[in-house]
Amino acid sequence: MVSCLPLSLSLLSLAGLRCVSILSVMGAGSSSSRKKAAPREAQQPTPQAQPNAEPAAPQARGLTSSVEEPSPPPAAGPAPPTSVPPAEQRSGLHLSDEEVERRAQIPSRQAIATKNTEGRYSIELIEPEGVSANAAAATAAEQDQEFAEAAPPEVKAQVGERWKKYGGHVIEEMMEHTPLITAQYLIALAKNNGLMPRAQEAPESARITKENMWRLQYSGIYRLPVLVLSYPWADPFHPDRAGHLLQQLSPILETMLATAQDERQTGHGTKGCGNKYQTVGVFLDYTALPQEPRAENEAEAFKKSLSELWRWYAHPMTTVMLCTGELCDAPPPTNPKPYDARGWCFCEKKMASLAKGNNILWDIRNYRPGMTYEDMWEDMRKGGVRKPFMSPDRLEKLMQEAVVSGELIFSYNADLSVVVSLYRKAFEQAFGDIKSLVPCCDGLFFKDYGWGDEDLPILLEAFDYMRNNNCCPAVPIRLGGNKFSRDAVTQLKNSPGLIIDI
Repeated sequence: MVSCLPLSLSLLSLAGLRCVSILSVMGAGSSSSRKKAAPREAQQPTPQAQPNAEPAAPQARGLTSSVEEPSPPPAAGPAPPTSVPPAEQRSGLHLSDEEVERRAQIPSRQAIATKNTEGRYSIELIEPEGVSANAAAATAAEQDQEFAEAAPPEVKAQVGERWKKYGGHVIEEMMEHTPLITAQYLIALAKNNGLMPRAQEAPESARITKENMWRLQYSGIYRLPVLVLSYPWADPFHPDRAGHLLQQLSPILETMLATAQDERQTGHGTKGCGNKYQTVGVFLDYTALPQEPRAENEAEAFKKSLSELWRWYAHPMTTVMLCTGELCDAPPPTNPKPYDARGWCFCEKKMASLAKGNNILWDIRNYRPGMTYEDMWEDMRKGGVRKPFMSPDRLEKLMQEAVVSGELIFSYNADLSVVVSLYRKAFEQAFGDIKSLVPCCDGLFFKDYGWGDEDLPILLEAFDYMRNNNCCPAVPIRLGGNKFSRDAVTQLKNSPGLIIDI
């Protein structure tokens, strides 16, 4: 090892919302003044989520820490369910502090994790693999930026019909405080075997902000050229320290980028074309939201970004990709829980399943080498990716029960109430404000998903919630091509206050 470059990478996943009092995850044996956690079986119960209440401070969605913030006093009313299932039900999902420590100290090819005197881990890039790789990707981003800045003024002024009709104005609002990362930079990182930097270390040339968002406004992508990732963090100090996720994403991003820049008329619905200066904006929480430690201005940006994080997933015209594949085991993750066992990932998937366009909720496991963008549009939504949207009340009950049974695990008790509040807001605005989100919307399409009579109670309960909370969509809900019986179809069509097309 010749030299190392500190990244000061955060210990925390940022899949929480609204509040900014973030807990530092400490290594085993830390001398931190924070309360050390009791054994998992003796932890405080999970707080009940309260409708429309301000959620508690968001915490890491990764590692089960050896220290935790003291749980708040229980709310009045029935006792909430415990958050900790029996040990035998948690087998394989929870590691001892000793095993966490051992795994954290195993280096990847690009980086090593080191622990400071406070017990906090950070990552240092290794020379030559890590340092040179990230430097080469930064150079590629600078070259891409220079190329784009040389575009003629009339090209920069072009705004495609898709951007206007599919809710690009909402993306503009969100980019006031949350940048996206260019596909070109992430592709370069993958090709050079680099690692994602935390937001503060991401090159300025790799960001898409209000100043250069014209690079998204005239695109060949069929909807909005924004890819939002839902993925499990492998470690609390870095989500992908082996670069495994980047390698999976790279061919998908290359295909999307080629489509964004395609100058031919393409697409379904509103036709459009791109130009060679366009990009795809990628939302990853790790590269978009300032990580610990934060300066005062970064903390304010972080707070604002967290308060609207749900909008990236619930926007009807952003593509959301569920990164459900197996975690890389070289080095082995300190948080081995799979995607489907993560509370945050579960909620992100549910938010993306609300009013999302019919072909833009993807599962990365459906990707096959050589797929065209048209192939991805048609096939990456398949395989039961999308289940019926459910009311916030049902989601809360389902998640509480899943936490008790061990099917879902949060690293911190307070996170359950955070994600329920997130989902509630996403549900009410995605449906209730659909015409302001997507001006051209003439229907919400949930076609050919294989839904049947067993799903009827879920949908009817969601419809009741819409009526009771004044968030009925102003457009038809289109359910054709599913497997409902004649009686179920009658019940759906007779839902008061809603237009059901089936």
